[in-house]
Amino acid sequence: MKIYNFSINDYRSITRAYKVRLYDKSILIGPNNEGKSNILRGLVLTLQTLSRATFGTIRSHMIRPYLYRENIIGYDWEKDFPVRLQKTKPDGSSEFIIEFELTESEKEEFKKLLRCQLSTNLILRLNFYNDRITFDVVISGPAKKVLEKKYEIISNFLRDHINSQYIPAVRTTSYAIDIVENLLARALWQLEEDPKYKRLIDQIEERQKPILKTLATGLTTSIKEFVPAVKEVELNTSRTLRRAIRQSCRVLVDDGIKTDMEQKGDGIKSLIAISLVKHVSKTLAKQRNIILAIEEPESHLHPEAIHRLSTVLSEISLEQQVIITTHSPLLVDRINVENNIVVYKSKAKAAIDIAEIRDILGVQVSDNLSCANWVLLVEGEEDKKIIKTWITELSSRLKTAFETGRITIDDLQGSTNLSYKSAQYKSLLCNIFVYLDNDSSGNGSFEKAKTKGLIDYHEAIFAICPGKKESEIEDLIVVNVYTEAVQNKFGVRLQGRLFKNNKKIWSERVADVFRHQGRPWNKNIEAEVKKLVAECAAQAGIESLQTNCGNSVKVLVSSLEERLKL
Repeated sequence: MKIYNFSINDYRSITRAYKVRLYDKSILIGPNNEGKSNILRGLVLTLQTLSRATFGTIRSHMIRPYLYRENIIGYDWEKDFPVRLQKTKPDGSSEFIIEFELTESEKEEFKKLLRCQLSTNLILRLNFYNDRITFDVVISGPAKKVLEKKYEIISNFLRDHINSQYIPAVRTTSYAIDIVENLLARALWQLEEDPKYKRLIDQIEERQKPILKTLATGLTTSIKEFVPAVKEVELNTSRTLRRAIRQSCRVLVDDGIKTDMEQKGDGIKSLIAISLVKHVSKTLAKQRNIILAIEEPESHLHPEAIHRLSTVLSEISLEQQVIITTHSPLLVDRINVENNIVVYKSKAKAAIDIAEIRDILGVQVSDNLSCANWVLLVEGEEDKKIIKTWITELSSRLKTAFETGRITIDDLQGSTNLSYKSAQYKSLLCNIFVYLDNDSSGNGSFEKAKTKGLIDYHEAIFAICPGKKESEIEDLIVVNVYTEAVQNKFGVRLQGRLFKNNKKIWSERVADVFRHQGRPWNKNIEAEVKKLVAECAAQAGIESLQTNCGNSVKVLVSSLEERLKL
């Protein structure tokens, strides 16, 4: 069971949010004080009411407002119903409509319980008044009357299938410890049926009795002076002792220095809280569908940690529905733009394009990136010429994407800048794809960026040439395309055993030939040779790509087409 869409009317700052479509991972974005948190809290309020309340039949389909535990959102009409409407609508309500998409097995279970076949999604309406909460199933036709008589059964069905986990923006130490203590209580509960454990508790109670009796006698004497009718005060720790053992613990975290969690920095506390809720969610997921709601998960985190967090949230969303609010461009879904929900001027709607999200978040980009959703990163300026020529000749669709600005290409000015450039472009809400030399520098830079959470395996392709352990993009070029130009400019013939050595990358082989023929060689000369080779390859077009080494380029083309959904 997952949320398909959600609507809100007259809740806090939200006047209307109509059928907000929610996916496996949904991101609420928008300026401050526009209602992101209120939409998330309204959703959590609805879920927690459905998963904890019992609604009766149509004759008494209301329940008294009830108190929530700490860290669970409740409803207070005077605070939550828009103040500007309270005088004109003294019996007004905050309305929440939630549509659930059921699995086939859940539909079968629903049918058996209620003897009613659902032909659509399950749509429910909750209205929160000052003195009551009303519940209704939004459905038309004969099934309406059938379901109205079975609200209690529907309530039980929902409680069995829904569990929301809410993580507020302020994640204190006590919040995390509460989670651990609840886990501890659940784990230790089974011990209370162990005879040995019971005997140990009984022994503790026996040792406590004389002390408790003496204390109680003193309290009785003092209280009787003010309340003569009091005969005796008794202290009994039997119940509280067991509870204290179950729910008292100290959380020590060793991240190089073992200390109490409360002494850690806010960033560590925040990540620990999120990880604990993830753990609880996985534990409970066996029984019920978990919906994870997080306010500003990026709070107190540095950019690299936010990148890693983004990956973790995506992994969680494969099993559990995740809904977050954020101000961070790094947590925006750049591939599936519709997963981003823009909250602005007290309304909410799915984002139309990445440009709209950039505008809402105040992300400033250069002209060549104003329309770009994707940036192809290559190692050098020469690589840009070669790769762009090849892929635009191999794919007319990619050629159009370059012309319309949907994709652009940029060079790293060396593979060591991969981490920096990846972080930079993702902060500008661009998706990236990387084409790197298959050498120690390219592979090392990729692993470094991968470790930092700045890039993933599916975002990179390497210039692999069959038969070579390492290779550069120049290894993929037909030799005859540039040999004459190199000889004319540098007086060097690129041929012979040294140049054909498969154990070395192209630049090393060229260096060996230059030195063997008595020519100077340094970084500046290497750059000039590469520039000349790139110009020759670009001029020759796709014919300059070696047939037996072109597979990585073809995979690059198909990958970009798939990601741009061309």
